[in-house]
Amino acid sequence: MVNLSARNARESGYGHWRWQRISAVITLALMVYFTYLMASLGPLNYVEARSFVATPHQGIALGLLVVVGLFHAALGVQMIIEDYIPLA
Repeated sequence: MVNLSARNARESGYGHWRWQRISAVITLALMVYFTYLMASLGPLNYVEARSFVATPHQGIALGLLVVVGLFHAALGVQMIIEDYIPLA
């Protein structure tokens, strides 16, 4: 019975680890995309930047970057709290 509970703890830890890695890869890919895109566009004023984000594929990618980045950050903060704050 002790081995069963230890096995379940490892499985849930593996899922957390896996989602953190998946979100890191997606965030990295989206950051590289936006870095390349911003470098190739040059300086934008407010109206041009707003029209750039208004295009569907750019807006979706930017929204996805924000959501996945926040998800990745939440996973990281959760792990820090679990590892370094006693009785958490």
